[in-house]
Order: sequence, then C-alpha cells, then structure tokens
Amino acid sequence: MSAAVAKTSSQNGVRSVSFEVSALAEAESSPPTDCVISLGRKKTAPSSTDAIPDSLLSLTKVKPVELPDPPQCFFCPVSQKVMVDPVVAADGVTYERERIEAVLRTLGCASPSTGQRLQSSELRPNSSLKVAIEGYLQLQKAVEAQWKDVESSMDQYMSQVNLRMESNQRTVRELQRQIQVMESCRGGRYRN
Repeated sequence: MSAAVAKTSSQNGVRSVSFEVSALAEAESSPPTDCVISLGRKKTAPSSTDAIPDSLLSLTKVKPVELPDPPQCFFCPVSQKVMVDPVVAADGVTYERERIEAVLRTLGCASPSTGQRLQSSELRPNSSLKVAIEGYLQLQKAVEAQWKDVESSMDQYMSQVNLRMESNQRTVRELQRQIQVMESCRGGRYRN
C-alpha cells in the first residue's frame, strides 16, 4: 500500500512542486520506504536504496507545464523573432538592436514600421523589456530542464520495473517447474 502527497513551495520568487511518496510495508520482511520526487529527481531514504514505491506510477500522469507563447511585444517587428537586445527608436517602436541598425544603414533614417523619416537615429535600450524577455527565456529553460528530469526519472523507474517484472517472471517459471516436478513425483508414487 502506498500514498503520495504533492507539495508546492516558493523560494526567491521560484515556485517548485515536489511529490512525496511513501510505500507502506506489506509484510514484516519488507521495511517501509520513503521517496521524494522533486523537480523530477528521485531521492531515497538512506535505509532503502533498492525499493521503488508502486505509487510512482501515478507520476506517469504528470503533464509538462506549457508556457504561453511569448507576448507579441517580445518580437522585433523587423525580424519577427524574440529580441535579445531591444532598443527604442525615435518612432517609439522597440526593435532588435542589430536589425534596426541594419535597417538604418540601408534605408537611412526611415522608420521600418511607418516608413516616415525618423527625427533621430538615436537608439535607447529598453531595459525593462530586456529583463522581461530574459525572465521568460530562463523560465522556459527551467521548465524544459525539469521536464527532462521527470522523463529521465520515469525512464529509470520503468527500467527498474521491467527488471523487477523479468525477475518475477523467472520466479514464476521456476515455481511452475517445481510444481511439475512435484506432480510428476506424486504421479510416480501412485503408479508403483
């Protein structure tokens, strides 16, 4: 018998989810096992290194966190890609620095958004937007890394389950063989 509890916590603005899974002993010969799955990493109690709680199968129902698409304001209107170094041009529009500089070199001081002449070729960093974009990209990488950890843990768990099943199948075959031997011996006694 086993039980699972999901816990959420927040530290330094980072929210994490952990699953605490406990397997209760079904017989005196098998001691209790406690496992914690946190961000997809399996941690076992020091006394139990080989036991795997069956309740971990419930983790197969875990779905990856799907972040929304980046907001449209993260995209450069020229390249249509998420910006790395956003700057504000004289037309008040934010562009990727590399792209707007290339446009200004080829078109002169014309706005790529309006086609109107820019009053100035000065570009001001849009640091607030840059921080927002960096935060989104870091969150995206963290979610992907956590999901890879969950997948890796599940792969390891399923490998161990397969090994356990193969071992159990060998045990069943051996028991079946022993039963056949016993039945053949019993049948031989009655024949004499």
